Amino acid sequence: MNFGILPLEFVDPAEYDQLGNGDILVLKDLRERLPQGRILIENRTRGRTFEACHDPSPRQVQVLLDGGLINWVKQRL
Repeated sequence: MNFGILPLEFVDPAEYDQLGNGDILVLKDLRERLPQGRILIENRTRGRTFEACHDPSPRQVQVLLDGGLINWVKQRL
């Protein structure tokens, strides 16, 4: 998370098998959904939508929203 990378886990692990190389994934309404712990992901290549989850602390959510730890610290100086 320190580098602004969001670790996600499939809500339904079977969705992993529905992904292919080169698929275009879009994280829908990320800024609004991030604090809720569930992200809606649209696979535009295959016309599917699925959910992923994460379990960061409120501080980690803010670090992610700020684009990483360096940006988070910079905004607080």
